[in-house]
Amino acid sequence: MRKKRESAYIVSGVRMIEQRRKNKTIAASDLKEKIAETGWGEENGVYVYGQSGGNWIKPMYVGSTERRSMREEATTYHKMATYKDGLLQSRGKAVLFLLPYGRRRPASSSKKAIASQEDIIMKLAHAVNPRLLNKRLPPKSLDGAEPKLQFRRGRPNKPETLFRKMLKIQ
Repeated sequence: MRKKRESAYIVSGVRMIEQRRKNKTIAASDLKEKIAETGWGEENGVYVYGQSGGNWIKPMYVGSTERRSMREEATTYHKMATYKDGLLQSRGKAVLFLLPYGRRRPASSSKKAIASQEDIIMKLAHAVNPRLLNKRLPPKSLDGAEPKLQFRRGRPNKPETLFRKMLKIQ
């Protein structure tokens, strides 16, 4: 009988966009510019909206993009309106994490990898914040094996450290 493999999604890097002032509104045009400045605006992958304040940080919305760029997908009217409503319900600054997959137009296997990464992150985020703004709930099980996120080797940068702290990953 074959052993079930542990599936790991390798996170090549994490970029963070943080709102500097405690303003409860976020303009999509400003956010598009900030995403473009990271250099990962045209990539596909997963993005996580969050909220931070003082010594805490919590996830609020997990999304992915397989066809459109992160810059286009993360700033659609629906997502911006949902996120603004979530920001108004509690205190804190807006934070956006970008986790690119690496290719602009992924193959079908890459689309599956992006979808599984979104499921993994959504499951971790839901464990931290059961009141996620996502309409879709995270899957109860992920193909039998317990998947995990595998980060690049070496010393983590500040965005990666905060992302791990947010999802309570060691």
